[in-house]
Amino acid sequence: MLSFCRVVLSTTTQPYKNFFLFTLMLLKIALITALLGTVLLFFLSQSLEPQLIEIKDINIRMLDQYVKIQGNIISIEEKNSLTLLKIKDDSGEITGVLYEKEEIEIKKDQVIIGKVTEYHGKLEIEVSKIEAK
Repeated sequence: MLSFCRVVLSTTTQPYKNFFLFTLMLLKIALITALLGTVLLFFLSQSLEPQLIEIKDINIRMLDQYVKIQGNIISIEEKNSLTLLKIKDDSGEITGVLYEKEEIEIKKDQVIIGKVTEYHGKLEIEVSKIEAK
């Protein structure tokens, strides 16, 4: 690109040189701004967590959105490549799905973060994080 800029600048008249330099400056500013914005969005997305909600408030409009619930893991069922968790709070019950093998214990007051999905007409949570309260 640098050699192209030298050729253009050496073969054009002064008003066009100024316009070309101005355009290059705007291009550089736009690229730097886009890069900084992308990096900022990446770091912000890593630190943001969804608000804590009750299981009864999870509905079909929340598909593919991340939610945070607090409840008790009341059962664990290990299948071939996944683990199914029954999660219960005061308002209801939902199935959590773990695709990674983890040591999970049946405990009370767990905070679960995951994405709402639908499987065979029922809402589930693809668990991405489990924390003790």
